[in-house]
Amino acid sequence: MSAITSILPVRNAAQWLPRTLPAILSNLSPIDQLIVINDGSTDSSLSHIKTIASGFNVRILDGRGRGLVSSLNMGLEQAEHEWIARFDADDFYSSDRLIHQRQQIRHDVGVIFTDYEFFLNGTTSLGVIASPIFDFATRLSLLRSQRTAHPSVIFRKDLVAAVGGYRESEFPAEDLGLWLRLAKFTKIESSPHIGLHYNLNNNSISSRKYAEAKLKTRIMAGEALRSGLLDDFQAEEVESTLNRYNNLLLGVNRRLLHIYDLLQRDFLKYVSKSERKLIIQIAIHELSKPAAIKGAAEILVDAIQRRVARKG
Repeated sequence: MSAITSILPVRNAAQWLPRTLPAILSNLSPIDQLIVINDGSTDSSLSHIKTIASGFNVRILDGRGRGLVSSLNMGLEQAEHEWIARFDADDFYSSDRLIHQRQQIRHDVGVIFTDYEFFLNGTTSLGVIASPIFDFATRLSLLRSQRTAHPSVIFRKDLVAAVGGYRESEFPAEDLGLWLRLAKFTKIESSPHIGLHYNLNNNSISSRKYAEAKLKTRIMAGEALRSGLLDDFQAEEVESTLNRYNNLLLGVNRRLLHIYDLLQRDFLKYVSKSERKLIIQIAIHELSKPAAIKGAAEILVDAIQRRVARKG
């Protein structure tokens, strides 16, 4: 079994830690390590960490308020193990998250995400995001950066170091920047189970920086597309990819979301005219199915609820 170092940046998360930290600790095996970077907290976060994590293999570092990117790189530098898991202090986690992700570890895979469910302030469900699972589908999804949640990921430390770690210049889309760089050197995949319960709250960095992150996503994803991120696209393989989702949890949603990703504006401009025509034909055929119509309606309603919640 691969040992994992989990990295948890914390800044003023005392409200969430009594619920979040036990779930994170429940994911750790006896050979794992947890690194907590206390990034200038002024509340009782540090006290909660010391109390709840007592008796576990936990190392607490002082981030000195230098920010998220600095904290993440500090954790990476001090990590003991080859595989790194990301956790956030205000999100909630399934106790079997790392069990599922460990099962997908292979020598040719460097990044593994999970499905995730949105919650508003830790209570009200705002829908599940079904992850792409397969390498090309995951790379394609990066153009929208909606299906590869940062707090759900595990990745190889050596590969991240080789591509320069997290970059301040890419904040607040520092995670996407990392995935785009890693995608040039390794396969990126996801595990088809809900490993993360993403807590949408207006005080989080992701909520406060949402508009800025979306703009940076568009810029970085466009540059990656023009640099060959998806040059191995084979239009004739679209149907086979869709069919691979059929017997999986949330299979209808995965099919629909892959179609949605294929219809991303910049990608449609990038492919040939014949490929574009085939994609549109497949999309029309897919959306004519009763199950797809129902699934698309549910996905749309959830997306609207999240948009309303973000506007608060």
